[in-house]
Amino acid sequence: MRSAKVRDVRKAVADLSRRAVSPLALEREVADQLARVVPFDLWCGLTMDPDTGNPTGGFHDEGLPFQHLGRLTEIEQQDTDPDVLTMRELVRSGVTARTLSEATGGDLARSHRFRDVLSPSDIRHEVRIGFRAADGRVWGAMVLMRGTDIPDFTARELDVMHAISQLVADGLRRAMVLSGRPPVEDDGPGLMLCRVAETVVLDHVSASARRLLDEIDDSCLGDLPYTLTSLVYAAHRRAASGTPHRVRIRTRTGRWLTAHAEHLGDTSVSVILETTRPQEIMELLSDVYRLTARERQIVALAGRGLTNKEIGSVLSVSTFTVQDHLKAVFTKTGARSRSELAALLHGYPVTRGRLNVDVTLPPDRSDRP
Repeated sequence: MRSAKVRDVRKAVADLSRRAVSPLALEREVADQLARVVPFDLWCGLTMDPDTGNPTGGFHDEGLPFQHLGRLTEIEQQDTDPDVLTMRELVRSGVTARTLSEATGGDLARSHRFRDVLSPSDIRHEVRIGFRAADGRVWGAMVLMRGTDIPDFTARELDVMHAISQLVADGLRRAMVLSGRPPVEDDGPGLMLCRVAETVVLDHVSASARRLLDEIDDSCLGDLPYTLTSLVYAAHRRAASGTPHRVRIRTRTGRWLTAHAEHLGDTSVSVILETTRPQEIMELLSDVYRLTARERQIVALAGRGLTNKEIGSVLSVSTFTVQDHLKAVFTKTGARSRSELAALLHGYPVTRGRLNVDVTLPPDRSDRP
């Protein structure tokens, strides 16, 4: 592996991430770049909810054979006998990239995934990459797989994955929250009743749920997108954990949805799909724009219609301090007024000739709040 070629790949990934407007399209382009220096036979990509660690979308067309995906999803969500290096473990561990061989100490047969899914698919080597932002939160993941004719992934190849992890995380974060424009119409929550058998079977779906399902940008696994199948398995397998089983999904139309899954007993699981609350969207976008804790407080109060003087009184700071914080927020977001700021932080990117997606290097504006 030539160092110059690795540098070229890193530079290309950085450029792709700065211009990203579609999370899964970015992961496909990143996979193409990685293939220049890290050979693999199969791969899949996931977007992740940075707060819950649940997948929010995925590309599986160049991954494992379809007939094994149901078993893979079940293994990923197994709680009583957890597998080695599940996505949940990767997210919680703080690790960026790790091979299955390393995770099993070289004894691949320890892994349910290897025995039941990878080996029957003629795959021997697997590496999982978490696209982890500077704050440690994971915005996406990628799985690369090799057959038996190529050696396992090397330490140097893992170094390449480490080198691009934060770049891709930043790109996914931009694309997931800044692309598109949410539709105005809202049909209200949608209800689905699922049954967990050999696969997840959709027994009932309301008309509003069907319309929302059609917006989700994800490969389907049976009756449901992979993301929701995974959530159903999680609710069914980990019903006693007490952990809320929910995930926020950015759809292809730009709408934010929240899916809630609840175990109803035996093999039944209900799923409610609804438009994500504005406060949750604001929290995500505040993270994307890297607003400080104080800036978030001031933005929230400004959004409630308080003047600078009133905000200063609430927070026990001067009006000038409030004004300085708002000016910093305007600079980070590119907003030119409080109304634009409110639109941006509720998921409506303001376009003035182009979408403002480069939040790492925000435009320098001198507008005063």
